[in-house]
Amino acid sequence: MKSKARIILTGLTMMAFVFTLQAQRGEGPRPTPEQMAEKQTEMMTEKLALTPEQASKIKDINQKYAEKQKMQRDGMKGEREKNRTAMQQLQDERKKEVNAVLNKDQQAKFEQMQSERGQGRPGKMGHGKGAHGERSGHAPDPEKRADRMTQHMTEKLALSTDQAEKVKAINLDFAKQQQTLHAEAPEGERPEAKAVEKLRKQHQAQLKKVLTKEQYSQWEEMAKERKQGRNGKDKPRPGTKGM
Repeated sequence: MKSKARIILTGLTMMAFVFTLQAQRGEGPRPTPEQMAEKQTEMMTEKLALTPEQASKIKDINQKYAEKQKMQRDGMKGEREKNRTAMQQLQDERKKEVNAVLNKDQQAKFEQMQSERGQGRPGKMGHGKGAHGERSGHAPDPEKRADRMTQHMTEKLALSTDQAEKVKAINLDFAKQQQTLHAEAPEGERPEAKAVEKLRKQHQAQLKKVLTKEQYSQWEEMAKERKQGRNGKDKPRPGTKGM
């Protein structure tokens, strides 16, 4: 009997360990809309110093959009592109409604909170620099990121005014879709590699239609150098081989 009880206890302990590990990795079931709204409101109340009246209104907004997002995810499984666009639209609508409740000071802080999510939630992508020099977890909003990307490309590729306008629109769409990808990923995890690669290729294809062959070749070289720069951080330093 003691042996049997010990086996059962060991099994329960292992199950508890697995559930705890899944929760830490974000692999457990998604929170319900109510739980999500509660968590969002609690964080916003603390960060934005909401009044009780504001907190009540914000909670209603968070609840409404958490339910809409759940319906969106459940209703469009397997249609990632349409789902991403719809989720981005819901985020934009929620942001407008939230800002209508906040004062100017709180709106600025809320904007900063949104920017810090940038490519995902704070701390989610580590603390190194991203592909365009921003510190991950503290990336600017899509508009600022698109402006920065376009300015860099205009300088390096000598874009015409017409090209710069078209490239900016492409970069803005790319930055918004990137932001949505990271926001949709489970807490503590990166987006699916396939989805990221697909988005990157779409961005490349759109730019290729606007740039000349020479400009596109230069842009590809710039992208390759950025990638090598990021990967170089993981390479052993000279003289450390074999240590």
